[in-house]
This record gives sequence, C-alpha cells and structure tokens, in this order.
Amino acid sequence: MKIQTVNVLVNALDTVMQKHYNNPIPRDHYISIVHTIARKLTVPNSNGVEINNNKERLKWGRVKHNGKLIWKLDIVLKNLIEEGVLSRTGYLNMPFAGKCRTYTLSEGFLNALDFKDAHIAIEYINDKLPFIVKEYNERISYHQQYSLLMSDRFSIDETKVFKWLEEATNSYGEVILDEDESILLVESLDGISKENALRYSFNTIDLLNKNVFVSMAGNGRVYTTFNTLKRELRKCCTIDNEELLSIDLKCSQPYILASYLHRKYKNETTKEFYDLVTNNDIYLWAVEHTSLDCRDNAKLDVCKWIMSRDARTTSLTANYLKKHWKKLYDLVLDEKSILIEQGSNMANFLQHIEASIFMSVAEQLNVLSVHDSLYFPKKDKGKVEKAIKEKLKSEGFKRFRLSIE
Repeated sequence: MKIQTVNVLVNALDTVMQKHYNNPIPRDHYISIVHTIARKLTVPNSNGVEINNNKERLKWGRVKHNGKLIWKLDIVLKNLIEEGVLSRTGYLNMPFAGKCRTYTLSEGFLNALDFKDAHIAIEYINDKLPFIVKEYNERISYHQQYSLLMSDRFSIDETKVFKWLEEATNSYGEVILDEDESILLVESLDGISKENALRYSFNTIDLLNKNVFVSMAGNGRVYTTFNTLKRELRKCCTIDNEELLSIDLKCSQPYILASYLHRKYKNETTKEFYDLVTNNDIYLWAVEHTSLDCRDNAKLDVCKWIMSRDARTTSLTANYLKKHWKKLYDLVLDEKSILIEQGSNMANFLQHIEASIFMSVAEQLNVLSVHDSLYFPKKDKGKVEKAIKEKLKSEGFKRFRLSIE
C-alpha cells in the first residue's frame, strides 16, 4: 500500500531505528505506527493514539525470534520507546480499557526533526498491517466550504509551504542577545514548534489529496482543514489560481461585547467602553495600562478576561479593570452570570454572534471562513467587503472597522 508522508519524519525515524529493521521486524511496521501517530496531530484536540496491547497484538501476529514466538507489536513498541521515538501514558483508568495506553511522539524526537529540504515522501506499507492507513476523513460533514475545498478551484502550493516551515522552525526558540550579550528573547514569535510544523505538513497533504474535513461547532463556527492552517500558510493557497485576501472585523470580540452592552444598557459606562473599542485599539490600550509588553500578548490577555467564566482569571486586563474601572468589570461579570444561568457562557455567546455574520456571507459568496474573517480570491474583494458591511449594518452594528490584507 502506498502512503504519502513527510520525508522529515521518515528520515528522523531511520536515523534512530536503522539497527532494529529486520531484526526481526521490517521497516514498514515501524513507519506504520509512527506515521499513524503523526497523522493524529491533525485531528482537533487529539491526545495521541490509544493502543490496546491485548487486542492489537492479535492483529499483528507473532514472529519467531531467538527461538521464541514473540508478539510483533510488543517488539515494535518496546524498541520505539527505548530509542526515544514514542512516549506513552500509564494504563488508562476506564472500563474495559485492559492494557490500553495512549502513545505520542516524544518531545525529543519531535525536536530532532529537521525541516531543511522538507517535502512529501512516498512510502510502501504492507496493506495487511492494522494501523494507519485510513485517512482521517470521518469528520467530514457536507457543507459549502467542503465543496469548495474539494473542488479544482482550490489549491495549495506545497513548495511554498515547506519553505516557510523550514524558515519558521529555524527561528523558533532562537536566542537573541542584546548589546551586553544577555539573553533578550528566548522564543521568536515568528517561529513555530516542530510538532506544529509536522501538523501543518499533514494538513497540506490532506488539502492536496482532497482529504478534507469540515465540522460545525455548537457556537456556529466552522472548522476545516484550511482554517486550521497558520495564517502565513493560508497565503500559500489559491482559489481560481488567484492569491487569497482576507477580511476581518478589527478587535472583533471586544467590539461585539461593547456593542451588545451599549445597546442593552445605554449608560455612561457602556458608552465609554464602546468609545474606547471603536475609536482606539483596545489591545494597545491594555499594553499602556498594564505590564503587558506587546499587542499580541495583550490580545490574548483581553480575550482571557472576556472569555473567562467568572472572576477567577489571571488576566492582567481584568485585574486593572477591577481596580480602576469597576463598573465595567462588575457589569461584564453580571452578564457572564446571566449567560451561565441560561446554560451558556460569554465565549459561546460572542462567537455565535460573530459566526452568524461571517458564516452567512461565506455561504452567500462561496468563500472560506476562519472564525472572524473570510478568505477569498483577490478579484472578489469589492463584493466581499460590501456584503460584510451590509450584514453588520443589518444586525444593528455601527462604527465597526474592517481590515483587508
């Protein structure tokens, strides 16, 4: 059976496992398990691959080695763990789990991956092996975006993807020294981990092979193989052979919250908050008023305040508001309590509003969504911008700001 994997993964495996091949287990058995576990990285919220030794070893069978019949699976897993390729949990504490553990690629093995000259590789696996080899398409639900991603209109440039992954993994965790040769920065914000690079590699393979998923969350958001890519890699994609542009609502969560509160209460506190969000960059405001050091970190912190279920949060923005803008702080807490009583929470509430706007336009114009943004061919810029503005206005939103890039 022919499979598509990443040469980076196979090269690293061969480096440490060469001495075990055909002694007595063939190379493809090792590739089968490691490839399967790596593929699981693309499954949302995956924690690895569960393997029940008692059941699975029967499927693999036994081999005679040093005069003894030994379970093949036991040998493969033992060698992969001893060589530091895999990590595993203890036996799972669940009914009927038996000898079931969760296996993942080890941190050391992932860190050893070298994405220089990374590309898609073809490997041949015995089609009688029980692992893999099924592509992970069970998550597909038929949807407008599924049809678009499956069509010939959509494409991704694998050469650009792997070039970017090489550069990004090289800059991840690099140490930058200041004038006194002291460490100034330990991790580059532009880089990505080897684990994420592997994940995006398999996302790319899936998009090329039209093995895509589209799933709908309860809050109305849509998750796809495309929108799980990092922003920079979405720029490696095209529709109708045209580069993609994106449009998004600036500071969308704070803006939707401020708009909702002001329409509901129309008091001095909500007006002041609404003015702050619509006239300024609230993330830069948070940098100015807290110890947050940059806009990216402030964005995460402001969202942490907004999305937290109650007062128990480590958000620096929340702490500042509690001391210096308590009316707003208390008002937001009251709204969170109301939503919880209704069986919801602030995150779902705001994301549902956001999704009702962007998903309706995505379906209307047959473009791709990424939560609070849309991706579309450059030629459609005018009509997408017009449709978003009309939708926002029809929902009663004013003084919104859109960003197109």
